[in-house]
Amino acid sequence: MAAGARADGLASTDSCTRPHTPLEVTSVMYADYKRLHRLWDEFERAVNLCLVDRLHCQFSDFSLGLRRHIDIEETVLLSMLELQMGWRRDETGAAARSEHRSMEAALHQFDQLRLMNDCASILRIFDQPIDLMTLFERHYRDEAFLCIVMDRVFSRSEVKKLLVVIQEFEI
Repeated sequence: MAAGARADGLASTDSCTRPHTPLEVTSVMYADYKRLHRLWDEFERAVNLCLVDRLHCQFSDFSLGLRRHIDIEETVLLSMLELQMGWRRDETGAAARSEHRSMEAALHQFDQLRLMNDCASILRIFDQPIDLMTLFERHYRDEAFLCIVMDRVFSRSEVKKLLVVIQEFEI
């Protein structure tokens, strides 16, 4: 059976598996999610081994990357979807933007790490009530709607334009 086909012969309703669908933007965002997750894992390893210089570097890379990811979602993806669909900004992406603010608040707590050089103080940061990676992973699961909407809304040429903007995007 071909990819995206169902046993009853109808096309799959899962737009992320249909081979003719422009998945590039979703793929880029998923690759960035995986990259951020890998940076976080490396950061946690450095914390567990008390490699202070290394954990500072890893967290800095993660923090900048997550802020960039959030900015791309808000400035590029959500904005373009809202414009294309005629959606109101305050209604459409309110939940995503709220989750972004929560992740930024958690990042701010972790930003204290840059000033710390002893493992005991660094480990106390992890005792904060906000679990940054739980927020990030939950948000990414909730973000799946972008795949379906983008596959139905944007043409291939529009996807190519979005990719150019994403690739050149900096915070």
